[in-house]
Amino acid sequence: MLQLLALLCQNAVEALNRGSASPRNLPDVTFESSQSPAKPTGQICVVCMEKLTSPTTTPCGHIFCWNCITEWAQNEERCPICREAVVACRLVPLRNYS
Repeated sequence: MLQLLALLCQNAVEALNRGSASPRNLPDVTFESSQSPAKPTGQICVVCMEKLTSPTTTPCGHIFCWNCITEWAQNEERCPICREAVVACRLVPLRNYS
């Protein structure tokens, strides 16, 4: 996927440098991301698929239930969404999060 994106960018830059392309005639390419940004999505924990209880954030910014992410971090040590390294001591409980 990244190689395709790099190739498309390289071709677009070369075409622009040659003067044979303008933003109007560049290929229309869209990508769907499998990673969701760190934002509340109905306040559902993606680990237990239930309403967040004791919301807790990871260093990468994703939010989970405290119990879910601490248990996950003990077993996996990777964020369930983006696979960034997660260490239990770096988890931050969110107070007054709604």
